[in-house]
Amino acid sequence: MVFKVDEIQLPKYPSVFRDTNPADTKAYPMPGTKPLVVSSGLKLRVLEVEVLLVEAGKTKVDLKTLYLEPLRAKIHQQVTLTTNDGLYDGTWLFESLIPEENIKRAGTRGFWLRMKFSQGSSYVVL
Repeated sequence: MVFKVDEIQLPKYPSVFRDTNPADTKAYPMPGTKPLVVSSGLKLRVLEVEVLLVEAGKTKVDLKTLYLEPLRAKIHQQVTLTTNDGLYDGTWLFESLIPEENIKRAGTRGFWLRMKFSQGSSYVVL
């Protein structure tokens, strides 16, 4: 199973993908029971990914050096995601990385990662 952020391939495949792409809507009261709904298009598409970052023979310091630091360097940048089934492949803006050192979830030798990516029709990164 493959999950890559640019050239960084994580050792485990994510267990959670949350893909939201809501419409930008406004409701206006109307006589009767239902309002008038006006949709002006799509809001930002957001992909939230959760993955257990562990690798046999690697310490937390190793994982930080091999994965966390390179991923942090990509925050606020356009990245290319590559997934096993191609469902989320493409160009995304890497919004955030939250490593959780939760022993109950990740064990004593790993991290639980939450990553957030957004996708639009074009990007301006300042």
